[in-house]
Amino acid sequence: MSLKKSSSKKNFRKSSDDEPQVLWKHSFISPLGEIELLANEKGVCQITLPGREANPEVAIGASVHGPIVRAGGVENRKAARQLKEYFSGKRKKFDFKIDLQVDGFYRKALLKGVAKIPYGETRSYGEIAKDVGSPRAARAVGTANATNPLPFVIPCHRVVASSGLGGYGGGLAMKRQLLKIESEFGEK
Repeated sequence: MSLKKSSSKKNFRKSSDDEPQVLWKHSFISPLGEIELLANEKGVCQITLPGREANPEVAIGASVHGPIVRAGGVENRKAARQLKEYFSGKRKKFDFKIDLQVDGFYRKALLKGVAKIPYGETRSYGEIAKDVGSPRAARAVGTANATNPLPFVIPCHRVVASSGLGGYGGGLAMKRQLLKIESEFGEK
């Protein structure tokens, strides 16, 4: 995975010729609905769940002028193909390039905890908090999941409440559907 730390300040990365950053946008229809992908020169930086709107400014960090958004992108097409394979049960891991732009505890929770949950398995918010060295930070893990820019790749749908399913940015029906896909195609 290719990782890029972003700044919360009102600035943005510029290309070598001092122009606003270019993002490539691609969408495809999945069994869940339309999924939109945004990528920069380093990799996919945002996967938007069906029913949600992509936010290019969040994808690059706050910006004065905003990014230039163009259609396509090689990494987006690779990601779309791999996500389609995932939805059909033919893929359990992704190898397209990503550019994850989150900081601090959220980055740690997403990368060290949630990203390591195996296909077809779940962990509680509390277990993830404990795994990343902050056993009393279960709510912060929930916040990290809620702001996850790369669902499916960082499988926040695999994180459940100790008392049940918990929440999900795409809604509980979508979370159930994703867990069902993984239980049907997981190793027996």
